[in-house]
Amino acid sequence: MQAVAGGPFTVFNPAGVDSAGVLSLHGRNITYSGIDRQELTNGDPLDLVIFGTVFDDRIVLENAPAAGEMRVRFEGVDFFDGFFFSSGLVFTNPADSLSIYGLDGRDHIEVASLDPLFSADLKIYGSRLPIVAALAPVPEEDPYNDTVVFSGDIDLQGGFLDVWAETIRVEAGVTIAVGDNDIVFRARSTGIPELENLLPLYATFREVNIDIGAGATLSADGAIYLIAEADDKSIADLAGVPVLVDKFVIGPLIDQIQSLFALPVKVLTKNSTSIVTLHDGASLLAGGTVGVYATAGADASGSASGSLFSLGYANANALARVDIGANVQVVSTDEAVVVTADGSATANISTSTDRGLKSTPNPGSAQIALSLAVSYAEVRSHVTVAQGALIDAGKTANVTAAGSVDSQSSAKSGIFSDGAAGLAFALQFSDADITTAVDGTVIARAKDGYTVKIEIDPTVGPGEVGYVDYANDRIFVGPNALVSEDTISYSNRRGTSIGGLVDGREYYVIALDGGLDQAGRECRAGVAGELRRGVSPG
Repeated sequence: MQAVAGGPFTVFNPAGVDSAGVLSLHGRNITYSGIDRQELTNGDPLDLVIFGTVFDDRIVLENAPAAGEMRVRFEGVDFFDGFFFSSGLVFTNPADSLSIYGLDGRDHIEVASLDPLFSADLKIYGSRLPIVAALAPVPEEDPYNDTVVFSGDIDLQGGFLDVWAETIRVEAGVTIAVGDNDIVFRARSTGIPELENLLPLYATFREVNIDIGAGATLSADGAIYLIAEADDKSIADLAGVPVLVDKFVIGPLIDQIQSLFALPVKVLTKNSTSIVTLHDGASLLAGGTVGVYATAGADASGSASGSLFSLGYANANALARVDIGANVQVVSTDEAVVVTADGSATANISTSTDRGLKSTPNPGSAQIALSLAVSYAEVRSHVTVAQGALIDAGKTANVTAAGSVDSQSSAKSGIFSDGAAGLAFALQFSDADITTAVDGTVIARAKDGYTVKIEIDPTVGPGEVGYVDYANDRIFVGPNALVSEDTISYSNRRGTSIGGLVDGREYYVIALDGGLDQAGRECRAGVAGELRRGVSPG
């Protein structure tokens, strides 16, 4: 491994740990102490990891001049260890996987080219995987918006391509091939509304995008998933707790905390935008499942209370959109194609003014109490398939837009008997625009195993369809056409529910090896034809 130099900015990265001394650089003398070296790689030649910095990095991955080698450059930055300058690394192709972690900052990661001999997994994360190995291998959330761009053709020759960032873009005319493996693009930005909404004044503007340029091609013998998710997720959903725990433990506890932190004024505005765009002539060509999902959720819920007045405003806006341009091809030769946009917006505000003898008096002899609550929720969920576009599925083809909107406001005021007036006003507004427009061609070839309705007898023995494996929390369901990110609704048919499942509740699906594994969105383990019990949608 060797260094590559060049860049107008310099980052001092000492050669050792707990370094101290005087640095002479660019005509300045800087005294430093207690600085540790930050390695740019993990040093593992089999599963190599390239680390970004805490700054706004511009990282470029490209083919190196020598066969069997590649290069990572940090554009515009030199690293100086006190002896040598470098702006990146040249390394031998790893045998199993290459990962790039952007870490902190608003990172821009570009994949320009790969060595022709590269045949490993490529994993690119705007943040990083958890340091603690016991945690689920899901990239950590960070407050920065990262971008990953594919600017040149690449072929992983059987490697898995996994990309997580707020913006993922494939430039026009670029071809991405992985051979006998999967492509997963996940643009993701989430928040925890119960914590965010405790603040008296708070606003969020979550936006994620997956953009496949005109004439670009994604090709995989396995599955292709484009998943854009800008969402507010509750603590219960993130923890995956049962409904009863959420209703009788977490919910009441959150209500108590909100009442403790309530102030006379509360203003919340939550905005979530999730967009997937396939420009004219783009192609998604897979042997397995093709899933294109845009999910947006915004939750502005809170309360305000005071002894003189209380004012509350909650605004929630969600936009989920999938645009499939003219002459686009979305093809799965053997499995299903799913294209969905799903938006939800919740604005819920309550205000309360309670005037008592010990309350702070307002000016003048006549005492009044005022309470005003205003809520507005708007959801837009659109799927558009342009004329000339083709969606061709080996089993089932689903093209749907869905959404929900909830706007609630309540206000109350109380005043002691000699007060002049107690005034309370509550106004609530909502708007929903849910549209699926298909001007192209949709084909579902309904090959064997295309069913998406599963009826089972949970009393059967091992190896039979319907067998409940309580030891491993799984249910064998046999062949089916359900795919990852689908939702299933469980019904006990007026009987006793299977342990861990709740009648009428929806659960997410993760499909692996031709079967399915019901679990949260981030689950990656499972066996064919089995359903995992007891984990509700995230």
